[in-house]
Amino acid sequence: MYIKTVEEENIRGFFTDREGSALSPYMNYDVRRTMGLVSVPWIRTRQIHSDRIAIVEGVTGDRILNGFDAMITDQRGICLVTVHADCVPVQLYDEKCRVIAAVHAGWRGTALGIAGKTVKMMKDRFGCSSIRAYIGPAISMCCYEVGKEVAEAFSDYPEAVKLCGDKPHVDLKKINKMQLENEGVDNVDVSSFCTCCSEGFVSYRKTASMMRMASGIYMIP
Repeated sequence: MYIKTVEEENIRGFFTDREGSALSPYMNYDVRRTMGLVSVPWIRTRQIHSDRIAIVEGVTGDRILNGFDAMITDQRGICLVTVHADCVPVQLYDEKCRVIAAVHAGWRGTALGIAGKTVKMMKDRFGCSSIRAYIGPAISMCCYEVGKEVAEAFSDYPEAVKLCGDKPHVDLKKINKMQLENEGVDNVDVSSFCTCCSEGFVSYRKTASMMRMASGIYMIP
């Protein structure tokens, strides 16, 4: 039902598989119960494939934000949730500063550098200096065949765009990792799972499913 990602002393992260999927805006109570998060507020967002980042504070219950693709908080006891069905989930955390962030990076968000911008906001707003990252299951280069428009959007990352036959393929996970490293994040774990060709995941590219998997990160009070 879920894959554990971050497991620090005060911070936990997870990514659900197909069994733990739901329609957007995501809410799967089986996952919530399994993760022991029934009483923990879930902060979700209606994503728009942008580089808009929300600072989350003063939350006392579940909330759905409109028009953001990343969230940052230093509030303990809440879970930041983004949804995915091939797009790249990025979880960011600074254990020392007790700050977490959740990022949804589709190709447009990746082209806009949303992951790197989220890191910069964590530094500027909260003084974070020891950020770590987890890039979750997403479509991998093997399955991400794109058109000319998308390939050209990543002309600054030639090492992440390759021709397979006469069709360009893009490695979104690699580009997000590079963007994080460019902002000084040296510790980046990357999932090897491809949501399109690995078993057990929801893939919009593969099936045009409207279901979404969740990427969640939270701080223990």
